Amino acid sequence: MLGSLSVRIDVKDNAAHYTFSGEVDEGFSHRLMPDLAQADTFLDLAQVNAFNSCGIREWVFWIKKLSINTRIHFIACSIAMIDQINMIPESLGSGTIESFYAPYFCVKCGEVNKLIELSEHQVKIANKKAPFFACESCSTALTFDTLDSSYFLFVEHQKGFPNAS
Repeated sequence: MLGSLSVRIDVKDNAAHYTFSGEVDEGFSHRLMPDLAQADTFLDLAQVNAFNSCGIREWVFWIKKLSINTRIHFIACSIAMIDQINMIPESLGSGTIESFYAPYFCVKCGEVNKLIELSEHQVKIANKKAPFFACESCSTALTFDTLDSSYFLFVEHQKGFPNAS
C-alpha cells in the first residue's frame, strides 16, 4: 500500500503486470516502486479514481524511470487516468494506451463508463470522435458524455498512433 493506492504486482512470461486501485496521492513514491526489469510492463489502471498534484509528480518520475528499460502498456485506463494524460502528457511517458474507459450516458439507465479497445476504434479516435455504443442493459444508443475533441487529446502523445485523416 502506497498511501491511498494499493498495487498488486505479478511477473509472468518476461512481463510485469501492475494492478492499481485507489488514489495516486502524496503517499505514492516512485522510489518505493520496484524496478522489475521486464521486457514489457502492463499497467492496469481501471480502479485508479483520482490523482493529486503530489501523486502525479511522483507518477511522472516513476513512468520516466520505467520507460528506460521496458515497453509500457496502459490497459483499462480509468477516466481519471485519461484526464491526467490529457493534462500532463508526461504521465504517459513512452507508453502506449491499449484500452481505456470513456464516459457515456444512457437516457434510460444513466451514466455508463464504457471500456474501449483502442485497436478496434483507431480511426474514430484518431479523428477525436467517440465510437458508437448501445447500452448493454436496454440497447438504447449511448451519448458520449464529454467533449470528444478534449477527451481524445491523448492520441496526440501516443507514439505509433496513426494521424487523423
